[in-house]
Amino acid sequence: MWAVDFADDRTGWAVGTGGTVLATRDGGVTWETQDSGGTDDLIDIHAVDPATAWAVGHRGTVAHTRDGGRTWERRESPTGRTSPPCTSRPTAGPAAWSAAATPS
Repeated sequence: MWAVDFADDRTGWAVGTGGTVLATRDGGVTWETQDSGGTDDLIDIHAVDPATAWAVGHRGTVAHTRDGGRTWERRESPTGRTSPPCTSRPTAGPAAWSAAATPS
């Protein structure tokens, strides 16, 4: 797993290789697999609230859920690449931004 984030003390997500998304609704006692809709590595996740999260990954992958992870909508950034460390943060409305460091 590359990253974990919690929306509150009970609801959180973890992301990792092969498009892995895991979710918990009990503070991390148990975790369930969710279908991220792809196989690109996901390297960061931001839990906005118990229903909403944004994940970013390799090759510019951006994944978003608004229903607690029952469904994930995937997009690719215009650059087609994302390099760690990476973060995503929501903006007001149905948009988000992601940023990545590039090796020097």
